[in-house]
Amino acid sequence: MVSKSVNKAAGLRALTYQSFITKTYLYMFASLILTALVCYLTIETGLFKSFISGKSLSLLGLGVQFLPLGLMIFLWTKKIETMSVNTARLFFFGFAISFGLMLSLVIFQTAPVVVFQSLIGTAGVFSGAALVGYYIKKDLSFLNQVAYIAFWGMFIATIFSLFIGFGNTFHTFISYGIIIASAVFVAYTNQNLKIVHQYYSTHSDETEKIAIFGALSLYIDFVNIFISLLDLANRK
Repeated sequence: MVSKSVNKAAGLRALTYQSFITKTYLYMFASLILTALVCYLTIETGLFKSFISGKSLSLLGLGVQFLPLGLMIFLWTKKIETMSVNTARLFFFGFAISFGLMLSLVIFQTAPVVVFQSLIGTAGVFSGAALVGYYIKKDLSFLNQVAYIAFWGMFIATIFSLFIGFGNTFHTFISYGIIIASAVFVAYTNQNLKIVHQYYSTHSDETEKIAIFGALSLYIDFVNIFISLLDLANRK
């Protein structure tokens, strides 16, 4: 009887975790669809033209380009714990919209076949990393820290390249580096969600926020991989 009770309880916990992971990925897929829709409408309506002035970005275009980064800085400076679930959800989908606007600046000048190939490649890299994080037993914390430091080093170097102008070899190296770092982030996030869910499993509001911000983390990694693959394809 005791054994049956334990097995039944374990099954309920597993179901709860599966529901949590399902909700996390539903949030992520919903945000990706929203981003794609905003990007498509921005290009189809010609709105993206207001982001460009001659061969460079207009003031509005610069704002659109750095809007996602600004929202991320806002997230870092504001404690997530103080956000309500509705505020977190609003922030999440607002972030997806901002990325859709920003991606229009990249995709409007890219051939549809290249966009499709990059999307398939992104799905492959993301899925492989997610499965590794979900099933692997080895703690990925150290590898995630290394990837985190490397990612921000590459990000800062990319900012400098806007003013100095490095060659194609540098940008190719950066793109591959971001893909690898983002894949590590995906694996670590999937592994870490198990631990965090166990800790907050009895708090429905906290679990909901964790699902939202877990989805945000996965979403950012997916988009980073996609943009990097697009960059590699466009440089061939």
